[in-house]
Amino acid sequence: MPSDTVIASHKALETLRVNGRICEGVTAKKGFKCRWSGLPILPGEEYYQITLAGSGIASIKFPDRVKAEYIDEYLSKNIKKKEENNGTAQQ
Repeated sequence: MPSDTVIASHKALETLRVNGRICEGVTAKKGFKCRWSGLPILPGEEYYQITLAGSGIASIKFPDRVKAEYIDEYLSKNIKKKEENNGTAQQ
């Protein structure tokens, strides 16, 4: 695998803002579990910490944590779910 190949579609773990979700790229200080895949996030591994904008303290205190390689799938699933709830999903 070439050294310039990136697993996630985002080159660095920058902060993303998608449909009211704030996804911050962080490095794990302790072990966590990936919300999307269920795989462990090990100390020193980079992942996205996802909070809902304007949702208060609960989202900040208990954010979703997703491995970088699964962030696109996680966000696209949540976008589809939001469209279905609003009745705007394409059929």
